[in-house]
Amino acid sequence: MPPRRFGYKDLTGLLKKKSLPRFWALLGPEEDLKNEARERIVDAISSQHKDGFERVSADAAENGLDAIAVGYLVGSLFSHTKLVEIRGIDTQPAAARKSFLAGLDPDHLHPSIHIVMVTNERETSIPDCFTKITFWPMRTREEMSHWIRETCQRIELKIGGGVEELILEQHGYESGAVRQELVKAKLYVGDKVLSQEDFTAHSTATSQSDVFQVLSDVLAGKTERSIRGLNRLWDQNEPPIKILSMLLSQMRKIMTIAALRQSIQGDLDPALDAALSHQRTQNFWQQKDIEKGIVGLVKRCVNAETYSKYFADLKPLALISTLKAARPYDAEKARKAYQHLIDLDLELKTSTSEPEFGLEHAALKIGKILSS
Repeated sequence: MPPRRFGYKDLTGLLKKKSLPRFWALLGPEEDLKNEARERIVDAISSQHKDGFERVSADAAENGLDAIAVGYLVGSLFSHTKLVEIRGIDTQPAAARKSFLAGLDPDHLHPSIHIVMVTNERETSIPDCFTKITFWPMRTREEMSHWIRETCQRIELKIGGGVEELILEQHGYESGAVRQELVKAKLYVGDKVLSQEDFTAHSTATSQSDVFQVLSDVLAGKTERSIRGLNRLWDQNEPPIKILSMLLSQMRKIMTIAALRQSIQGDLDPALDAALSHQRTQNFWQQKDIEKGIVGLVKRCVNAETYSKYFADLKPLALISTLKAARPYDAEKARKAYQHLIDLDLELKTSTSEPEFGLEHAALKIGKILSS
């Protein structure tokens, strides 16, 4: 049985081998790292098979598994190597997935066929003929530092002292945003060493996790952190109107949750506690189980009409985010906070007031409402 592999650390060593695996399965919840790995694998295979290389891509959600099996996984007449990229099998029924995966046997498929499969399937369901690499979110500084150094080496970017720390400070563990900044920095500095001053001067991408953290702080009434976070967003040229729009959208959901907590007969607190547990859990499959449990708890607390009206369109993660944000609010506090945001929105649209100042004042106001 092939050894179990974990993420980008093992991928580099595998790609250096003279004889690459034919079948790859890229697993786990970290989509950005899986897509990066897919491109690296494709480049490595194509460089070893420069003569007669064919690359095709199949999405099960669009093509269906039967069509992939009979239309894509057939030997090539014109090339020595046919690389088939497969994604979306987890969107298909369980029985169809099981049958399709069972048919991915190297002894039965044409020897020209190579497969790179990107999926959220559990590892145990993938045939052992695949080299399985699981990509988890990077949660430690050591992991992120290793990935940054490896990425810099691949794109031939030299970084000076303190740059790595600056990158982590600005973008945390968000690999997509960090990669974007490193590629952009390479274009600016070329063969020169990237200094802290160079990185600061050319870094403009705002981390989405940073935006959501600021929104969370504002809605939680964490005034000082909110003001610091908002000022960071202004420094990164994040539009204040966009931030206000996101706050209004989330506050509408919070108002609904707060009103329901007072009007329904069931108890939403277990669902709120489960939402916090989801945040603390790092295991991907445990998170999925918690998400299903939260949906079930909410369904038991409200009648079918209420669930359909307020919750049915929310994906589990969006529902969890709303439940966590709603925890410190009662119906009256939610109404007051929402009204203040509505007034601010009208003011910014009908006057020449500074939107940055208005949002910082809104953060102060929400903090006072929650502390009252």
